[in-house]
Amino acid sequence: MSNKPSPTLIDVRQGFEYSSGHIAGSKHVPLGQLRSACETWDRKQPLTMVCKSGHRAELAKRQLESQGFVSVTILPGGVDRWKASGKPLVVRPSTPWPAERQARLVAGLLILLSLVLGRLVSPYFYVATAFVGARLLIEGRNESCTRNSVFSKARWSR
Repeated sequence: MSNKPSPTLIDVRQGFEYSSGHIAGSKHVPLGQLRSACETWDRKQPLTMVCKSGHRAELAKRQLESQGFVSVTILPGGVDRWKASGKPLVVRPSTPWPAERQARLVAGLLILLSLVLGRLVSPYFYVATAFVGARLLIEGRNESCTRNSVFSKARWSR
């Protein structure tokens, strides 16, 4: 009989993906949060990375191995293959949109609205389009998103 510990399943998908169906017992750590989340983990503990089909799990595996983790595997085919083989998924019935999705929606609406108003009312409305575009560029360059932090604190996001 082997005393080898069973691997911990780490699901690296986004929150809305995880809520729409995840493997029972898996730990949700979105790929973008993995680097900071794993700082306190045992580097020898076996881990199995899970995502939709395998691509993000492969990225997570490489990231963990570069940080000294020695026993990292990938669930072949991800949640897609798991589900296709008839294995159960845990589904959370009602979840809010992720902050990132809300932020993209609002940014898109602001751009469209300012373009229409710039055309129909005054060209000064184009300044709003430039502001939103510049803000998106800055956040993309700095890998930050102040919009997400605002939306994640909103009452409807809880």
